[in-house]
Amino acid sequence: MPDRELLLEYQAVMQNTRVIQLYGELLAFMQEAVRAAADIEGSWRVSAVQPGRLDASYFTVVTPASGGRKGKYVVALLHGKLTFELWLCGTNQKALGEIRKANFPFPAEDQRPVPEEWIPFVAARWKLGDSSLLEAGAQTLAKKAEELICKIDESLR
Repeated sequence: MPDRELLLEYQAVMQNTRVIQLYGELLAFMQEAVRAAADIEGSWRVSAVQPGRLDASYFTVVTPASGGRKGKYVVALLHGKLTFELWLCGTNQKALGEIRKANFPFPAEDQRPVPEEWIPFVAARWKLGDSSLLEAGAQTLAKKAEELICKIDESLR
């Protein structure tokens, strides 16, 4: 059972702030980014936004290069920090292990460490930007993701 004090705090936040409204606006932004990403490259498969978690909302992109390695990209909005990241994931543990062996064509310091709880799912992750991307627009987020995906795809071929 969750801590009673935390439950009351959560209830107060949900009832006395506009956090639910903002959450809806953030999901709408991500849905707009999905449409923009889908327009970029016809051979990419782009999923719908996956909502329903307090920590992150995301959509996936599968390119011919990532799909060939049984991998996918995740464009994630981390709600707690209001940052956007690109994750490279495997569809299973074997694929994840193979993807981790790739030599990415840019310095390792551009990568962010994978949190321990994500290690079974995420091979590598990169920061796309902070909350300023919300002001720049969904097209800008999609374009930044495209540029990084294309760069990473080179190492997956």
